[in-house]
Amino acid sequence: DVDPTTIDPKDIVITDKDGNPIEITLTPSDDKLTWTGKVPEDVEGKVTVTVPAGSYEDTSGNPGTPGAGEEQVNMLPPGVTVEITPQGDITVTFDPDVDPSSITPDDVKITDKDGNPIDITLTPSDDGLTWTGKVPEDVEGKVTVTVPEGSYGDTSGNPGTPGAGEEHINMVPPTVKVEITPEGDITVTYDPDVDPSSITPDDFKITDKDGNPIEITLTPSDDGLTWTGKVPEETEGKVTVTVPAGSYEDTSGNLGQPGTGENQVNMLPPTVKVEITPEGDITVSFDPDVDPTTIDPKDIVITDKDGNPIEITLTPSDDGLTWTGKVPEDVEGKVTVTVPAGSYEDTSGNPGQPGTGENQVNMLPPSVQVDITPEGDISVTFDPDVDPSSITPDDFKITDKDGNP
Repeated sequence: DVDPTTIDPKDIVITDKDGNPIEITLTPSDDKLTWTGKVPEDVEGKVTVTVPAGSYEDTSGNPGTPGAGEEQVNMLPPGVTVEITPQGDITVTFDPDVDPSSITPDDVKITDKDGNPIDITLTPSDDGLTWTGKVPEDVEGKVTVTVPEGSYGDTSGNPGTPGAGEEHINMVPPTVKVEITPEGDITVTYDPDVDPSSITPDDFKITDKDGNPIEITLTPSDDGLTWTGKVPEETEGKVTVTVPAGSYEDTSGNLGQPGTGENQVNMLPPTVKVEITPEGDITVSFDPDVDPTTIDPKDIVITDKDGNPIEITLTPSDDGLTWTGKVPEDVEGKVTVTVPAGSYEDTSGNPGQPGTGENQVNMLPPSVQVDITPEGDISVTFDPDVDPSSITPDDFKITDKDGNP
């Protein structure tokens, strides 16, 4: 029985949770007794609508009683935050007013750098509003996680806004390459994504053939990812360099894989042995690790007692490491054979040390002088270098004019 003409919508007071007025257009029904309106979408929280006492009358002129209503209004759509770490940890966090029963993890789309789906199990928190998962270790590159719009709702039924996150994932542990040359050059090379500050050269294990540690200073490159060093010259045999697992990391925090390198190191220069017998036999023997192709017999210098060169042909053995020759028979006295330093190399490229040999060579046959005087005195005189023990007087033949002994 209210008189519609006494109703003025301007008398109706609408306020938000802080008591501030909200501008809302109220629309009357055909009989003007019912007025409706909509709270703006950007309003969140308690909304109060008040009709003041006496702001309307009935058809008999009685002033109306007051009326009021309030409600927690949720007009804002809920949101979701997606986070992915470089280590592949995924966290999907829904707003506190989201209805957990409206969340279906199958709606969450997870793709790799090529857009292919990644199968990951997402696990909810106790309140069902935070979901976590882990990218598989074999995935490398950009990973994208998408929560579609409207795939969840809040407790007021508002459909959720979309959420997405992406990150470059590095789940593959970094590696290191260790190289050792036969000449003792060490190179330790880390992957480009390794964090140089995580490398400590004291972690490197360098050992000799017996497993004993070798003290070597390793020097880093400008970017800190390549370390080089040199095996000491007195080291011979197998050298092993080991980088332990987990002794370094990449920029994503992945622990490094182990790396090992070994090689037979030959840092000692090769040698040669020169032998000369008094009978003039020359033997030049090179170490077994000498490269035969580096030997040139023309480099071998052979001289007599006066320093004059002697022309002798040296003949190699089948393996090319032993050369032999013979001093000519007309040479007498000291003979010297010299192999110059650096005139040959071993198979590792180390230049050879010099080698020298000398001996008193006697290639001339000794002689004997026989004298007989008219008076019958006989003298048999041997050269001074004759071995007396080799003389047997029974070997002398003494005959008369008829050849009789």
